[in-house]
Amino acid sequence: MMDFENEGKLSADLDGMATTPNGSEPFDCLHGDIPSTKDLFKNVPTERYKVIIPVLVACGLLCLGTLVVFVYNFTTIWRNVVCKSRRLRLLVLCATYSVFSVASLTGIFVPRAELLVDFMAATYLSFALYQLFFLLVGYYGGEHNLLNTLSKEPVRVNRMPLTCCMPCLPHIQLTR
Repeated sequence: MMDFENEGKLSADLDGMATTPNGSEPFDCLHGDIPSTKDLFKNVPTERYKVIIPVLVACGLLCLGTLVVFVYNFTTIWRNVVCKSRRLRLLVLCATYSVFSVASLTGIFVPRAELLVDFMAATYLSFALYQLFFLLVGYYGGEHNLLNTLSKEPVRVNRMPLTCCMPCLPHIQLTR
C-alpha cells in the first residue's frame, strides 16, 4: 500500500518508470496527486538527461518556430486584408497552430496544468471552426449563396484517410 505522507513523491526504478517511494506500486496519477515538474525531473536518472534535455529543447524550438510563422502570417494578413471582420477571422485561424503548440509545450513542462491547457486548446479550436464557417459564408456572399453553391454538387465523404478504409461511403447532398 501507499505511504500517505509520501504520496506525492516519486522515485525512479531501473526501467525509468514512475513508482511510489517504496518502489512496489506504479504511481497512480488518476487517484493520487498529479506529479509536479519538480517531481518528474528530480527522479530521472542522470544518464537519461542526455536524451530528455535535447528532446525538450527541440520541442521548445519547434514551438518557437510556430510562433515565428504566426507573427509572419499576422503581419502579412494585417497589411494585405482590408476587410476588418475577414482579417480577424483569418488571424484566429492562423493562430490555431501556435495555440496548440504552446498548449502542448505547457502540458509537457507543467503536468498539473495539462488538463486545463488541453481544455483551453479544444475550446479555441471550436471557436476557430466557428470563425471558419463565418469566413466561408462571407466568401460566398451570404448563407443563401453558400447553400445554393454547395448544394449543386454532391460532397464526397470518403476523403483521406477514410478513402482507404471506407471506399463505399455515399456522397451527400448539402442542404439547410
